Amino acid sequence: MKIIFEPSTTKMFGTAIDDLRDQGAECVILGCTEIPLIITQENSSLPVLDSTRLLAKYAVREAIHGKATPASNGWIAPRSSSDTLSPPSNA
Repeated sequence: MKIIFEPSTTKMFGTAIDDLRDQGAECVILGCTEIPLIITQENSSLPVLDSTRLLAKYAVREAIHGKATPASNGWIAPRSSSDTLSPPSNA
């Protein structure tokens, strides 16, 4: 199966991101798995947060630590208030 993204689609997303920037947005969350196929940091006027990649990085980091991740009511609790998605210092 070949997926083709028309230039008009990329332009539409780019225009929407520009409008958000003009309204004061500081970044854009790419919350659908297909959006990062056409919107990247290189063609976005705002910093992009790719939710799929962020989730994958977090999952790998947790798997490497080899510890169970505490969960409550379906939510994963951060280890501390300063928890980030950056690699651990001993990696």
